[in-house]
Amino acid sequence: MENSQITPWIPVIATLCGALFGLFASFAIAYFNKSTEDRKDKDDRNRKRLEKIYELVISSKSGTAMQMAHLFNWIHSEMPIPVDKDDLSTMPPLIEL
Repeated sequence: MENSQITPWIPVIATLCGALFGLFASFAIAYFNKSTEDRKDKDDRNRKRLEKIYELVISSKSGTAMQMAHLFNWIHSEMPIPVDKDDLSTMPPLIEL
């Protein structure tokens, strides 16, 4: 082939190469953005789960301390242990996880 026959194809080949590069770049950016969003969502879910666990640990610790105080009062002074029937019907805190 002569130089004059190749010259009209150079813009066509360059356009096709540019289009393929643009297609690849848009898919790569979309994949990167999606993976970044997924990682952020997973981190948020883990953070909320850990916050809930800490909250349950603190609430169960304070509830246990109150129960121990009632038991000590009952042992030392033979006071009746008050039972709240509404409190018994609630779901245990660890089931919420």
